[in-house]
Amino acid sequence: MSQLLAAVVVLWILAAPALAAITPTRSSSSIASAIVADPSTISGSSFVAIPPSGPQAEEPNAASTKQLGGFATHGSSYGILTTGDAALADQPNDSTSSGASLGGDSVRGANDFDVTILKVDVNVPSNTNCMTLDFRFLSEEFPEFVGQTVNDAFVAEVDKLTWTTDAEANVIAPDNFAFDPQGNPITVNAAGAASMTAAHAHGTTYDGATPLLQASTPTTPGAHSLYLSIFDQGDDIFDSAVFIDNVRFSNRPSGQCTAGAVVQPATYTLTVAKAGSGSGSVTSSPEGIDCGATCSASFNDGQLVTLVATPALGSTFSGWSGACTGTGACEVTMSQARSVTATFTASPEPPPPVQPPPVQPPPEPVISGLPSAPARDLFCGVQHRGKCKGIKVKTEFSGPGNAVWQFGAYNPDPGNKAGSAARKFVVLGTVKRKVTTAGQVTIVFKLKPGKKTSLLYKQVKKARLKTLQVKVTLTPISGPRQVTVKNVKLKG
Repeated sequence: MSQLLAAVVVLWILAAPALAAITPTRSSSSIASAIVADPSTISGSSFVAIPPSGPQAEEPNAASTKQLGGFATHGSSYGILTTGDAALADQPNDSTSSGASLGGDSVRGANDFDVTILKVDVNVPSNTNCMTLDFRFLSEEFPEFVGQTVNDAFVAEVDKLTWTTDAEANVIAPDNFAFDPQGNPITVNAAGAASMTAAHAHGTTYDGATPLLQASTPTTPGAHSLYLSIFDQGDDIFDSAVFIDNVRFSNRPSGQCTAGAVVQPATYTLTVAKAGSGSGSVTSSPEGIDCGATCSASFNDGQLVTLVATPALGSTFSGWSGACTGTGACEVTMSQARSVTATFTASPEPPPPVQPPPVQPPPEPVISGLPSAPARDLFCGVQHRGKCKGIKVKTEFSGPGNAVWQFGAYNPDPGNKAGSAARKFVVLGTVKRKVTTAGQVTIVFKLKPGKKTSLLYKQVKKARLKTLQVKVTLTPISGPRQVTVKNVKLKG
């Protein structure tokens, strides 16, 4: 029983989904993949500098999937760079000096300690001209060291690693693009929109943090290197951290990709629902909603979003409700979370098409009279020398056309003793007439005296052919060919 229970526990562990967590790591690629929106643009990564692990195996950097401080801002993962122990980031803020002294020496000057410099090599896509990243700087130095020279710092640079510190604890960073409104690196002294407050650090172990910020810098397509640096400055006691995510590339109008840290605009969710007996889809401009499958998306505060409803075949769009009304395009200004419902109505089934009456084929020719056919009236000059009347055939036609009468002799019931000859069908001759109108046409068929007639008569007698077949075929001016057949006894 205990073995079975153990096996069940193992299976549950293997099947359980990975829990959101902060994962300390010394793998630059793990953090690079967590912070770049499109990992396919990453061509390489490395730590230019990284402090040693702490005495209790503390690690300064981590990849995280735990929601913390407004992160992740894209996807499910982000990066954490610190000057101490990254695993402390989500711990309760029950100390004013959380951290770990890692013993990292100065790297780029006289006064920087526990320095992490993460280098991420990227291939900037064609048709883009701007690189942007989201970040939040957090510190245990707040508020005790605001206005003093002991300030940890975060610096972001592209292609050039030029920042330094001096003996007076100044940070010189001429190529930093993540600076506050006064042009200074982000520290506890950050000014303006980048200023730190205790509220911005809610839920973390840190005493203060900046708002959720984003920083951009102009760039060109091709190979570039992004340098992300954080370091203790002046001492190595109190920890600081930076959460980083959503490194991305875009194409902006000239002059609109400017360096500097700005507050990440607030976002609100627009949700679309569909109702009614019909079906259809709703799409948004700018992109985000394709409902269909994606029926909600986040848009920036103040952004104008246009929704367009497209009914499916067999449905009509009946109108909007919620944040929009009417049946035209729906325009929503995102100053708060909003919901819109699009109603589609199934169209009534169209009546079945009226079927034209079926075309009736014209009646076949009708052969009248002709009760029997005496051979003496057919084979003239063979049986006697008297007058040969011929066979008179009256035929009713339904319309004009070219008519052919075919006469033949055969035996419909030759029996077993008659032999193959009795099974023959002998064509005696044909008569052709042009029928100009509907009505009755009378013809007379007879075989003129002569050698050919005598030969036909001998064939009929030898094969004992007892039946005369009259086959009438009318080929009308238009429409199908009409055929009728009449069999009569061939006497004498």
